[in-house]
This record gives sequence, structure tokens and C-alpha cells, in this order.
Amino acid sequence: MTSGDPPNPIYGGYIRVKLPHNLPTLSCLYGIFVSVSSAAGYFYQTFLGYRTDGGWHLSAGSTNPALACDLACPPFQENGVQYAPIAGHQFELGVKLDGSFAIAYFIDNTAGDYHEIFRLPDSTLVPGSVGAILEAYLIDEGELARVGGDNSFEVTNCAWFTGPGLSTGWPRGQVYGPTSHTSGFEGVPHNVRIAYVAPQHFFIGHKVGLAQPAW
Repeated sequence: MTSGDPPNPIYGGYIRVKLPHNLPTLSCLYGIFVSVSSAAGYFYQTFLGYRTDGGWHLSAGSTNPALACDLACPPFQENGVQYAPIAGHQFELGVKLDGSFAIAYFIDNTAGDYHEIFRLPDSTLVPGSVGAILEAYLIDEGELARVGGDNSFEVTNCAWFTGPGLSTGWPRGQVYGPTSHTSGFEGVPHNVRIAYVAPQHFFIGHKVGLAQPAW
């Protein structure tokens, strides 16, 4: 999903997503992330999902050279222990820019806990859209059935930061894909669908309802 371009530069954005009620062990990467690009040309993302070397986790990455791990950062840890997201909890995944720093963060809205993953120097804002991407690297599409149907991600809100501490829902959104790449391409498997509930509210996963247009 993408928000489309805002009428004015924004301070980032977020999505709120409810985890599946069952978090299975998978044989592939599977997750959802929010992303923005700043006027400085740096890409930022905050991720919630599963990977084979980290299990279910939250993480963030950036092409900002101040972050050594780039877009391959390890799972977020708290006091030296990997943070474990709880099945069925709702999380806010966000990137916000305040005029001095770019901050990747998440909130467990169910528990009311705020966590900052990184804070990097960036004095610019976001001139373009906010993305909310479901991502998977897999060989067997049937693996997605374990996180599909009534066990899918539920996105409950998509918002821009229009100022420090100010947010507003996307006025519209759209689905896109496939996207050409230098080797292979990104695509949308036939059985990965969006079940529309209301603007900014939808289920996304394997065989979840019928494919729906954007709002």
C-alpha cells in the first residue's frame, strides 16, 4: 500500500497493525513494514514480522550512513534481550522526523509500551508518500496459508505526521505491484488478498476475503 504524495512535506508516518492470533514458526521471511524517504535521500523503515534467524520480532533499518547495519539490522533488543511481540497485540510502527532527527519506533498499543529503535541525524522532512508493505521471501506459497485467512495481519490505521505530535489519516491509499527490479521482480501472489473494512482498515494475507480496491 502507499498513501500517495501528501500536499505538503510531512514529518513521517505510521501504521497500526494487529498481529495474527497465532504466530507460527515459518521457513521464510514474512512481515509488514512502514517506510518513508526523507528529502536528504535516506530511506527509513520499521518492520514487524518473522525471519528464520530471528523469529517473530521488530526491527528497523535505514540507508542513512549514521546507521552501520543499513537495511539489514538485527531484531530490536531491550536490556540485551530480544523483544518478543505478543500474538494478537496491536502495534504502531512508525518513522518520524522532527527537524533534527529521524526516529524509528514502535508502540505496543495493547500494553501501552513505547520503544525507540534508533534516532539518526536528519534535518529534513518527507516530501513524498508513506508506504506500508507486506513482504515475504519464500519458495512455497502454501507457507503463507499459516499466516492467512483468519490468522492474517489486520491494519487498523494508516497516518501521516503533519507536524510534531500531529497526525492525520491517509486521505486515500492504493495497492501496487509488481515492481521491476534488476534481478527478478516483486509481485503479488494470486492468493494474497486485501479484505477492505473501512478507509485505513483492512486485513491482508493469504486467502483473506476478496481482492479489494483502494479507498
